Amino acid sequence: MSSSPILVRASPAQVRISHERQLLEWGRGLGIDHFRAREEFLLTTGFGKAAQTWVLAPAAEPATLDFFCSCESWRRPVLFSPAGSGTVRRTVGYSIGSVFTPLEHRKKGYAQAMMTLLHDKLALPVGTEVAEVSFERATSTPYEEGNDAVVSFLYSDVGEFYSRCGSTPWLVQGVDKTTTWEVAELPELHGLQMGKPPAPLTAEDYDRIATTDAAQLRASLAKTTCTKPRFLAEPTAGTYAWLEGRAAFAFQVQGAATPATWGFELPAATPAAAAPDVCPSFIMFTIDPARPGHAGELKVVRLHATSAKDGTALLLRTLAQAQAAGVGVVHGWNLDERALRMLGMLGESLSGTTGPRTGSLSAVATYAGLGGEVEWVCNEGYAWC
Repeated sequence: MSSSPILVRASPAQVRISHERQLLEWGRGLGIDHFRAREEFLLTTGFGKAAQTWVLAPAAEPATLDFFCSCESWRRPVLFSPAGSGTVRRTVGYSIGSVFTPLEHRKKGYAQAMMTLLHDKLALPVGTEVAEVSFERATSTPYEEGNDAVVSFLYSDVGEFYSRCGSTPWLVQGVDKTTTWEVAELPELHGLQMGKPPAPLTAEDYDRIATTDAAQLRASLAKTTCTKPRFLAEPTAGTYAWLEGRAAFAFQVQGAATPATWGFELPAATPAAAAPDVCPSFIMFTIDPARPGHAGELKVVRLHATSAKDGTALLLRTLAQAQAAGVGVVHGWNLDERALRMLGMLGESLSGTTGPRTGSLSAVATYAGLGGEVEWVCNEGYAWC
Protein backbone atom coordinates (compact mmCIF):
# COMPACT_ATOMS: atom_id res chain seq x y z
CA MET A 1 0.00 0.00 0.00
CA SER A 2 1.27 3.49 -0.79
CA SER A 3 1.78 5.71 2.23
CA SER A 4 -1.07 7.56 3.89
CA PRO A 5 -4.12 7.01 1.68
CA ILE A 6 -7.10 9.06 2.82
CA LEU A 7 -10.86 8.62 2.58
CA VAL A 8 -12.69 11.50 0.91
CA ARG A 9 -16.18 12.23 -0.37
CA ALA A 10 -16.17 11.61 -4.08
CA SER A 11 -16.35 14.42 -6.60
CA PRO A 12 -18.95 14.11 -9.39
CA ALA A 13 -16.17 12.93 -11.72
CA GLN A 14 -15.07 10.29 -9.20
CA VAL A 15 -18.68 9.13 -8.79
CA ARG A 16 -18.91 8.57 -12.56
CA ILE A 17 -15.68 6.55 -12.57
CA SER A 18 -16.95 4.54 -9.60
CA HIS A 19 -20.12 3.65 -11.52
CA GLU A 20 -18.13 2.61 -14.59
CA ARG A 21 -15.97 0.32 -12.47
CA GLN A 22 -18.99 -1.30 -10.82
CA LEU A 23 -20.60 -2.30 -14.09
CA LEU A 24 -18.69 -5.59 -14.46
CA GLU A 25 -19.58 -6.65 -10.91
CA TRP A 26 -23.19 -5.52 -10.62
CA GLY A 27 -24.36 -4.66 -14.14
CA ARG A 28 -26.76 -7.64 -14.34
CA GLY A 29 -27.12 -7.42 -18.10
CA LEU A 30 -27.15 -3.62 -18.30
CA GLY A 31 -24.86 -1.75 -20.68
CA ILE A 32 -22.84 1.19 -19.41
CA ASP A 33 -25.42 3.77 -20.53
CA HIS A 34 -28.30 1.95 -18.80
CA PHE A 35 -26.18 1.27 -15.72
CA ARG A 36 -25.14 4.92 -15.42
CA ALA A 37 -28.71 6.05 -16.02
CA ARG A 38 -29.95 3.69 -13.31
CA GLU A 39 -27.41 4.91 -10.78
CA GLU A 40 -28.11 8.56 -11.58
CA PHE A 41 -31.85 7.95 -11.30
CA LEU A 42 -31.47 6.23 -7.93
CA LEU A 43 -29.65 9.30 -6.61
CA THR A 44 -32.81 11.33 -7.29
CA THR A 45 -35.03 9.15 -5.08
CA GLY A 46 -35.70 10.11 -1.48
CA PHE A 47 -33.47 7.30 -0.27
CA GLY A 48 -30.82 7.99 -2.88
CA LYS A 49 -30.52 11.64 -1.88
CA ALA A 50 -29.14 10.45 1.45
CA ALA A 51 -26.34 8.59 -0.34
CA GLN A 52 -22.64 9.40 -0.35
CA THR A 53 -19.84 7.90 -2.46
CA TRP A 54 -16.45 7.62 -0.78
CA VAL A 55 -13.08 7.01 -2.40
CA LEU A 56 -9.72 6.01 -0.98
CA ALA A 57 -7.06 8.14 -2.66
CA PRO A 58 -3.45 9.24 -2.16
CA ALA A 59 -3.24 12.10 0.33
CA ALA A 60 -1.30 14.12 -2.24
CA GLU A 61 -3.94 13.57 -4.95
CA PRO A 62 -7.39 13.32 -3.33
CA ALA A 63 -9.16 14.33 -6.57
CA THR A 64 -7.45 11.71 -8.75
CA LEU A 65 -9.63 9.60 -11.02
CA ASP A 66 -7.26 6.69 -10.44
CA PHE A 67 -8.40 6.26 -6.84
CA PHE A 68 -7.72 2.93 -5.12
CA CYS A 69 -11.26 1.84 -4.23
CA SER A 70 -14.70 3.18 -3.44
CA CYS A 71 -17.90 2.51 -1.50
CA GLU A 72 -21.27 4.10 -0.88
CA SER A 73 -23.20 4.88 2.29
CA TRP A 74 -26.83 5.81 2.87
CA ARG A 75 -27.93 7.78 5.94
CA ARG A 76 -31.21 6.29 7.15
CA PRO A 77 -33.48 6.12 10.19
CA VAL A 78 -33.08 3.20 12.57
CA LEU A 79 -35.07 2.30 15.65
CA PHE A 80 -32.75 1.66 18.60
CA SER A 81 -33.53 0.20 22.02
CA PRO A 82 -30.83 0.06 24.75
CA ALA A 83 -30.14 -3.15 26.63
CA GLY A 84 -32.61 -3.89 29.42
CA SER A 85 -34.93 -1.12 28.35
CA GLY A 86 -38.24 -0.75 26.56
CA THR A 87 -37.19 2.73 25.45
CA VAL A 88 -37.07 3.14 21.67
CA ARG A 89 -35.42 6.00 19.83
CA ARG A 90 -35.54 6.87 16.15
CA THR A 91 -31.95 7.70 15.41
CA VAL A 92 -29.27 7.47 12.71
CA GLY A 93 -27.76 4.45 11.02
CA TYR A 94 -25.94 3.95 7.73
CA SER A 95 -26.14 1.15 5.23
CA ILE A 96 -22.99 0.50 3.23
CA GLY A 97 -22.78 -0.91 -0.28
CA SER A 98 -20.95 -1.00 -3.61
CA VAL A 99 -17.57 -1.68 -2.00
CA PHE A 100 -15.31 -2.08 -5.01
CA THR A 101 -11.59 -2.28 -5.74
CA PRO A 102 -10.44 -2.56 -9.38
CA LEU A 103 -8.19 -5.48 -10.26
CA GLU A 104 -5.04 -3.39 -10.50
CA HIS A 105 -5.41 -2.21 -6.90
CA ARG A 106 -6.44 -5.49 -5.26
CA LYS A 107 -4.45 -7.48 -2.69
CA LYS A 108 -2.75 -4.32 -1.42
CA GLY A 109 -4.89 -3.70 1.68
CA TYR A 110 -6.81 -0.78 0.20
CA ALA A 111 -10.34 -2.08 0.83
CA GLN A 112 -9.57 -2.88 4.46
CA ALA A 113 -8.01 0.56 4.91
CA MET A 114 -11.01 2.27 3.31
CA MET A 115 -13.54 0.46 5.45
CA THR A 116 -11.53 1.06 8.62
CA LEU A 117 -11.43 4.79 7.85
CA LEU A 118 -15.15 4.81 7.07
CA HIS A 119 -15.96 4.15 10.72
CA ASP A 120 -14.36 7.49 11.57
CA LYS A 121 -16.74 9.27 9.19
CA LEU A 122 -19.91 7.64 10.52
CA ALA A 123 -19.52 6.74 14.19
CA LEU A 124 -21.25 8.51 17.03
CA PRO A 125 -18.41 9.15 19.52
CA VAL A 126 -18.04 6.95 22.58
CA GLY A 127 -20.02 8.30 25.51
CA THR A 128 -22.45 10.29 23.36
CA GLU A 129 -26.11 9.85 24.24
CA VAL A 130 -28.19 8.14 21.58
CA ALA A 131 -30.86 10.76 20.97
CA GLU A 132 -34.08 10.91 18.98
CA VAL A 133 -33.29 12.41 15.57
CA SER A 134 -35.54 14.20 13.12
CA PHE A 135 -35.17 13.19 9.49
CA GLU A 136 -36.91 16.26 8.10
CA ARG A 137 -33.76 16.94 6.08
CA ALA A 138 -33.15 13.33 5.05
CA THR A 139 -33.37 14.28 1.36
CA SER A 140 -31.08 17.33 1.62
CA THR A 141 -27.31 17.30 1.53
CA PRO A 142 -26.20 14.31 3.63
CA TYR A 143 -23.57 14.30 6.35
CA GLU A 144 -24.24 17.85 7.45
CA GLU A 145 -23.72 16.73 11.03
CA GLY A 146 -21.35 13.80 10.59
CA ASN A 147 -20.33 11.22 13.19
CA ASP A 148 -23.97 10.68 14.09
CA ALA A 149 -24.56 6.92 13.69
CA VAL A 150 -25.28 4.39 16.40
CA VAL A 151 -24.89 1.53 13.88
CA SER A 152 -23.87 0.88 10.31
CA PHE A 153 -24.55 -2.28 8.37
CA LEU A 154 -23.73 -3.95 5.09
CA TYR A 155 -24.25 -7.15 3.11
CA SER A 156 -21.02 -9.03 2.47
CA ASP A 157 -20.22 -11.14 -0.58
CA VAL A 158 -16.70 -11.76 0.76
CA GLY A 159 -17.48 -13.77 3.88
CA GLU A 160 -16.19 -12.36 7.17
CA PHE A 161 -13.80 -9.88 5.54
CA TYR A 162 -15.44 -6.86 7.14
CA SER A 163 -14.90 -8.27 10.64
CA ARG A 164 -11.23 -7.32 10.14
CA CYS A 165 -11.93 -3.66 9.45
CA GLY A 166 -11.30 -1.42 12.43
CA SER A 167 -11.82 -1.69 16.17
CA THR A 168 -15.63 -1.67 15.75
CA PRO A 169 -15.92 -4.06 12.78
CA TRP A 170 -18.96 -5.35 10.96
CA LEU A 171 -20.03 -8.68 12.49
CA VAL A 172 -22.25 -11.11 10.59
CA GLN A 173 -25.61 -12.10 12.06
CA GLY A 174 -29.02 -13.31 10.91
CA VAL A 175 -27.90 -15.35 7.88
CA ASP A 176 -28.98 -18.86 8.94
CA LYS A 177 -32.66 -18.66 7.93
CA THR A 178 -32.79 -17.95 4.23
CA THR A 179 -35.68 -19.69 2.49
CA THR A 180 -35.46 -20.62 -1.19
CA TRP A 181 -38.09 -21.96 -3.55
CA GLU A 182 -37.23 -23.43 -6.95
CA VAL A 183 -40.17 -22.29 -9.04
CA ALA A 184 -40.02 -25.29 -11.39
CA GLU A 185 -40.64 -27.60 -8.42
CA LEU A 186 -43.84 -25.84 -7.32
CA PRO A 187 -47.32 -27.08 -8.24
CA GLU A 188 -49.47 -24.81 -10.38
CA LEU A 189 -50.60 -22.10 -7.97
CA HIS A 190 -52.82 -19.94 -10.14
CA GLY A 191 -56.17 -19.61 -8.38
CA LEU A 192 -55.00 -21.36 -5.21
CA GLN A 193 -55.65 -19.19 -2.17
CA MET A 194 -56.58 -19.23 1.49
CA GLY A 195 -59.58 -17.10 2.32
CA LYS A 196 -60.01 -13.66 0.82
CA PRO A 197 -57.52 -12.99 -2.01
CA PRO A 198 -54.70 -10.56 -1.19
CA ALA A 199 -54.88 -7.16 -2.85
CA PRO A 200 -51.93 -5.92 -4.94
CA LEU A 201 -49.61 -3.20 -3.64
CA THR A 202 -48.23 -0.53 -5.96
CA ALA A 203 -46.01 2.52 -5.54
CA GLU A 204 -49.02 4.51 -4.34
CA ASP A 205 -49.19 2.27 -1.25
CA TYR A 206 -45.56 2.61 -0.13
CA ASP A 207 -46.07 5.51 2.25
CA ARG A 208 -49.10 3.98 3.97
CA ILE A 209 -47.53 0.55 4.31
CA ALA A 210 -44.14 1.81 5.49
CA THR A 211 -45.60 4.29 7.99
CA THR A 212 -47.94 1.80 9.66
CA ASP A 213 -45.26 -0.91 9.62
CA ALA A 214 -42.69 1.37 11.28
CA ALA A 215 -45.24 2.26 13.96
CA GLN A 216 -46.05 -1.37 14.77
CA LEU A 217 -42.33 -2.28 14.80
CA ARG A 218 -41.60 0.52 17.24
CA ALA A 219 -44.48 -0.56 19.46
CA SER A 220 -43.24 -4.16 19.36
CA LEU A 221 -39.74 -3.12 20.43
CA ALA A 222 -41.15 -1.05 23.28
CA LYS A 223 -43.15 -3.99 24.67
CA THR A 224 -40.11 -6.16 25.34
CA THR A 225 -36.63 -5.87 26.81
CA CYS A 226 -33.42 -7.68 25.94
CA THR A 227 -30.00 -8.23 27.49
CA LYS A 228 -28.46 -6.70 24.34
CA PRO A 229 -29.17 -3.41 22.62
CA ARG A 230 -31.50 -3.89 19.66
CA PHE A 231 -31.97 -2.03 16.41
CA LEU A 232 -33.83 -2.30 13.14
CA ALA A 233 -33.70 -0.35 9.90
CA GLU A 234 -36.93 1.62 9.78
CA PRO A 235 -38.96 0.83 6.65
CA THR A 236 -39.74 3.96 4.63
CA ALA A 237 -41.55 4.71 1.41
CA GLY A 238 -38.21 5.83 0.00
CA THR A 239 -36.71 2.42 0.75
CA TYR A 240 -39.33 0.64 -1.35
CA ALA A 241 -39.21 3.26 -4.14
CA TRP A 242 -35.42 2.81 -4.38
CA LEU A 243 -35.71 -0.99 -4.57
CA GLU A 244 -38.47 -0.79 -7.18
CA GLY A 245 -36.59 1.80 -9.23
CA ARG A 246 -33.48 -0.34 -9.26
CA ALA A 247 -35.41 -3.42 -10.34
CA ALA A 248 -37.38 -1.56 -13.01
CA PHE A 249 -34.28 -0.84 -15.08
CA ALA A 250 -33.75 -4.56 -15.68
CA PHE A 251 -37.17 -4.74 -17.34
CA GLN A 252 -36.63 -1.58 -19.35
CA VAL A 253 -33.34 -2.79 -20.82
CA GLN A 254 -35.16 -5.89 -22.10
CA GLY A 255 -37.97 -3.81 -23.55
CA ALA A 256 -40.40 -5.52 -21.18
CA ALA A 257 -43.24 -3.92 -19.28
CA THR A 258 -42.31 -2.93 -15.74
CA PRO A 259 -44.52 -4.71 -13.18
CA ALA A 260 -47.11 -2.56 -11.46
CA THR A 261 -47.38 -4.92 -8.47
CA TRP A 262 -44.56 -5.14 -5.93
CA GLY A 263 -46.42 -6.76 -3.08
CA PHE A 264 -49.76 -7.83 -1.64
CA GLU A 265 -51.81 -7.05 1.46
CA LEU A 266 -54.68 -8.54 3.39
CA PRO A 267 -57.16 -6.23 5.04
CA ALA A 268 -56.71 -5.58 8.74
CA ALA A 269 -59.45 -6.71 11.11
CA THR A 270 -60.45 -3.06 11.43
CA PRO A 271 -60.94 -1.35 8.04
CA ALA A 272 -58.27 1.21 7.16
CA ALA A 273 -60.86 3.97 6.85
CA ALA A 274 -61.80 3.46 10.50
CA ALA A 275 -58.26 2.84 11.78
CA PRO A 276 -55.73 4.31 9.31
CA ASP A 277 -52.83 3.65 11.68
CA VAL A 278 -53.41 -0.14 11.81
CA CYS A 279 -50.79 -2.10 9.88
CA PRO A 280 -52.29 -4.81 7.65
CA SER A 281 -50.65 -8.14 6.95
CA PHE A 282 -48.54 -7.55 3.84
CA ILE A 283 -45.64 -8.78 1.74
CA MET A 284 -43.23 -6.75 -0.42
CA PHE A 285 -40.87 -8.10 -3.07
CA THR A 286 -38.60 -7.18 -5.97
CA ILE A 287 -38.26 -9.04 -9.27
CA ASP A 288 -35.10 -9.51 -11.32
CA PRO A 289 -36.31 -10.83 -14.69
CA ALA A 290 -34.86 -13.81 -16.50
CA ARG A 291 -32.19 -13.16 -19.14
CA PRO A 292 -29.53 -15.26 -20.89
CA GLY A 293 -27.45 -16.99 -18.24
CA HIS A 294 -29.79 -15.93 -15.42
CA ALA A 295 -33.03 -17.68 -14.46
CA GLY A 296 -34.52 -14.61 -12.82
CA GLU A 297 -35.55 -14.27 -9.20
CA LEU A 298 -38.20 -12.83 -6.95
CA LYS A 299 -36.88 -11.64 -3.60
CA VAL A 300 -39.23 -11.22 -0.65
CA VAL A 301 -37.99 -8.08 1.09
CA ARG A 302 -40.59 -7.73 3.86
CA LEU A 303 -43.29 -9.95 5.31
CA HIS A 304 -45.50 -8.82 8.18
CA ALA A 305 -48.27 -11.22 9.13
CA THR A 306 -50.61 -10.89 12.07
CA SER A 307 -51.33 -14.64 11.89
CA ALA A 308 -49.87 -17.79 10.37
CA LYS A 309 -52.86 -17.95 8.01
CA ASP A 310 -52.23 -14.45 6.73
CA GLY A 311 -48.54 -15.15 6.20
CA THR A 312 -49.33 -18.36 4.35
CA ALA A 313 -51.87 -16.65 2.10
CA LEU A 314 -49.39 -13.90 1.24
CA LEU A 315 -46.58 -16.33 0.48
CA LEU A 316 -48.87 -18.47 -1.69
CA ARG A 317 -49.91 -15.44 -3.72
CA THR A 318 -46.29 -14.33 -4.07
CA LEU A 319 -45.15 -17.76 -5.27
CA ALA A 320 -47.94 -17.64 -7.85
CA GLN A 321 -46.65 -14.21 -8.89
CA ALA A 322 -43.20 -15.71 -9.39
CA GLN A 323 -44.67 -18.37 -11.66
CA ALA A 324 -46.51 -15.72 -13.68
CA ALA A 325 -43.33 -13.61 -13.95
CA GLY A 326 -41.37 -16.57 -15.34
CA VAL A 327 -38.55 -16.39 -12.81
CA GLY A 328 -36.61 -19.44 -11.66
CA VAL A 329 -36.21 -18.90 -7.93
CA VAL A 330 -37.74 -17.12 -4.93
CA HIS A 331 -35.72 -16.05 -1.88
CA GLY A 332 -36.65 -14.62 1.51
CA TRP A 333 -34.62 -13.83 4.64
CA ASN A 334 -35.84 -14.61 8.16
CA LEU A 335 -39.43 -15.10 7.10
CA ASP A 336 -42.32 -15.77 9.49
CA GLU A 337 -41.72 -19.34 10.69
CA ARG A 338 -45.39 -19.88 11.50
CA ALA A 339 -46.32 -19.19 7.88
CA LEU A 340 -43.55 -21.43 6.54
CA ARG A 341 -44.74 -24.33 8.68
CA MET A 342 -48.34 -23.91 7.57
CA LEU A 343 -47.26 -23.57 3.95
CA GLY A 344 -45.37 -26.87 4.25
CA MET A 345 -48.55 -28.58 5.43
CA LEU A 346 -50.14 -27.74 2.07
CA GLY A 347 -47.39 -29.53 0.16
CA GLU A 348 -43.75 -30.43 0.71
CA SER A 349 -42.47 -28.34 -2.19
CA LEU A 350 -44.33 -25.28 -0.88
CA SER A 351 -42.21 -25.11 2.26
CA GLY A 352 -39.05 -24.36 0.27
CA THR A 353 -35.59 -25.00 1.68
CA THR A 354 -34.36 -22.98 4.66
CA GLY A 355 -30.71 -22.74 5.62
CA PRO A 356 -27.64 -20.47 5.76
CA ARG A 357 -26.81 -18.28 2.80
CA THR A 358 -23.33 -17.70 1.43
CA GLY A 359 -23.80 -14.27 -0.15
CA SER A 360 -25.22 -10.93 0.97
CA LEU A 361 -24.25 -11.72 4.56
CA SER A 362 -25.85 -9.13 6.81
CA ALA A 363 -23.26 -7.60 9.15
CA VAL A 364 -23.50 -4.74 11.63
CA ALA A 365 -21.03 -2.43 13.38
CA THR A 366 -21.93 -0.55 16.55
CA TYR A 367 -20.76 2.83 17.79
CA ALA A 368 -21.12 5.09 20.83
CA GLY A 369 -19.30 2.54 22.98
CA LEU A 370 -21.80 -0.30 22.50
CA GLY A 371 -18.94 -2.78 22.12
CA GLY A 372 -20.28 -4.72 19.14
CA GLU A 373 -23.16 -6.33 21.02
CA VAL A 374 -26.44 -5.64 19.28
CA GLU A 375 -29.42 -7.67 18.09
CA TRP A 376 -30.63 -6.89 14.58
CA VAL A 377 -34.42 -7.12 14.65
CA CYS A 378 -36.48 -7.59 11.47
CA ASN A 379 -33.36 -8.48 9.48
CA GLU A 380 -35.11 -8.83 6.13
CA GLY A 381 -34.28 -7.82 2.59
CA TYR A 382 -35.94 -4.38 2.55
CA ALA A 383 -32.83 -2.88 4.21
CA TRP A 384 -30.49 -4.17 1.49
CA CYS A 385 -28.79 -1.70 -0.80
